[in-house]
Amino acid sequence: MKHIKAYEKYNKQNLEVGDYVIIKMWGHSSSALTSFINNNIGQVAYLSSLKIDVTLKYDNIPNVLRIHFTNPGSLATDRRLSKTFHSNEIEYYSKDKKEMELMLKVKKYNL
Repeated sequence: MKHIKAYEKYNKQNLEVGDYVIIKMWGHSSSALTSFINNNIGQVAYLSSLKIDVTLKYDNIPNVLRIHFTNPGSLATDRRLSKTFHSNEIEYYSKDKKEMELMLKVKKYNL
């Protein structure tokens, strides 16, 4: 039963603005960008109406990668840069950032 519950927990239909997300990015020419995206947690800033496209905000983006991100003009008080992904690229998400930090560690050590 744990496997069924885990699937229900990470079902992308429940994704909401403010949730924390880990992306599995592939096929980009910049290996540094792919590595950054795959090893950092983003926060959902915007969802398209059908939840196909997801815009995520990231903290602590290295200066060399900033050209790949945009500044969300609607939130002038929020200085984080954002990037839009397809919902198929979402590997994990949760309302709890600590849970996503644990998932990054699990991924890193292949547990």
